[in-house]
Amino acid sequence: KKQRYEYKQYLKLQKETPSGQRTPYTQRSSMTPARIKNLNRIGFVWNSQQAKWEQMFRELVDYKNHYGDCNVPAKYAANRPLGFWVTRQRVQRREMGSHPSGMILKRVKMLDSIGFMWEAPTRDTPKDSWNPVSKMEHEMIR
Repeated sequence: KKQRYEYKQYLKLQKETPSGQRTPYTQRSSMTPARIKNLNRIGFVWNSQQAKWEQMFRELVDYKNHYGDCNVPAKYAANRPLGFWVTRQRVQRREMGSHPSGMILKRVKMLDSIGFMWEAPTRDTPKDSWNPVSKMEHEMIR
């Protein structure tokens, strides 16, 4: 956490401070270009929220490869965090533009590219909008 904080401070100071000008001590960062280079070399993750989102996306792709769709149940017993994450993506998409949301266009496109359904299927959802597997088979394999 400290490295990420220092990195953000460093970037902020780079934008605000003309080169060569000293900044008040309270605004300084201990981050240096050499430290950034070393952290990059060992694969340091600068944006942990983005990394977590990408990890969950990969888990969704694995789910789709196994089940043939992205309709993870909200209370998916095998991976509860994935079920919750899928539900959050739908909520964040609805909130996009009207409320602060973690959903950005790049993420929408990534989810669209794997056939993500923005509306959760219900028991009344027409069968032809599901994967060719019947509804009953679909629920049995989960």
